[in-house]
Amino acid sequence: MRRTYITRFLASLFISIALCHVAPAAELKQKTTTAFDRYVTATEARFTTELRPDGTFLYIDGMNPDARRQAYDQLRQGEILVETLETKASGVSSDIPDGMLHHWVGLIFIPDATLAIWARLKFSDGAHAEVRREKNKGWKEKGAVPLELGAGLAVYLASAESDGITGKLISAQWDPWQDLQKHREELAKSDIYCLRRITPKDRGQMWGDK
Repeated sequence: MRRTYITRFLASLFISIALCHVAPAAELKQKTTTAFDRYVTATEARFTTELRPDGTFLYIDGMNPDARRQAYDQLRQGEILVETLETKASGVSSDIPDGMLHHWVGLIFIPDATLAIWARLKFSDGAHAEVRREKNKGWKEKGAVPLELGAGLAVYLASAESDGITGKLISAQWDPWQDLQKHREELAKSDIYCLRRITPKDRGQMWGDK
């Protein structure tokens, strides 16, 4: 579907790596980073093929007709569409030695957003655009989020300190994960940091369960 009021808001594909073992410090092994880098390189090469001019515009446009129709219906209802992906190539595996790799794609639908609005926001010479330019410049010169921060979260989640904290989507950069154990009971009783998976039964459908 190519309507002007649909922003083809390609969700961020994020690939993160987490250590599987508990260690006194977040120390990545060479074989772990090598396997991860190999996977990222293969994934970026796949992007080049998928984003060719005659390719599909959105991830869901490449689905079969029934799945694509259902995905668009979910997006129109305000749901966030999230799916697990895996890049398959010779010599590449998502099974990372001494690590765990997460590869997801997600999309959201923003009603009444047009390409003109997006372009005005993106290319505006206003203060917001200047802030974005300076931030991007800083990331280019100094780097963005250090790998050690994500590794630290991975070690925390693998440790006994985080016992009872499960089923949550936690950001190493933005969430106060170092102190989450202090809020273990609150987290267990609420949907804080939760990403909900919509099943057919949630929409009154009887199919989809094995």
